[in-house]
Amino acid sequence: MGYGDQMENQIFRIIFVVFVGLLVAFFVGFGIDAFYPEPVYPQAIQDMWTMLGSKTPTAEELATINALEQAFQLQQQTHNRIVSIVVTIAAVIFLALSVLLEDKNRVMANGIMLGGLFSLLYGAARGLGSQDSMVTFITVGVGLAAVVLIGLRRFSHAREASSAQRD
Repeated sequence: MGYGDQMENQIFRIIFVVFVGLLVAFFVGFGIDAFYPEPVYPQAIQDMWTMLGSKTPTAEELATINALEQAFQLQQQTHNRIVSIVVTIAAVIFLALSVLLEDKNRVMANGIMLGGLFSLLYGAARGLGSQDSMVTFITVGVGLAAVVLIGLRRFSHAREASSAQRD
């Protein structure tokens, strides 16, 4: 195999790793949305604004609208908190799976690891939307611990293997 073929093979490997990583992240995100959809903005708020038309709302109407919007925001925050936790768990599972697969298929393992990393970022972003700094801190901490442990395992193992080949 010539240098051009090797370079082409490496490029396709990189593309494949990124593609698998994106698919894993999409799988996690769309899976959560399929089984735990986001809260829907209350139709009652829109109906009230439609009913008011161009009239200025009274204090009572504004209080009702504000109460409905606050209830919706609380639903969103709760939803984001749960999504953040579930995504972090899924990401750690995919990171662990990448370690299990590293000896069988390095390219696939790297793609799954990248998907786990993308999912961790998504989980952290959803955690920020929860407005719960404790949950965000814990999920980011769990993600950091998983990344450090898996990074130590994966990359120190690769370094040992490459130095053994040189000997």
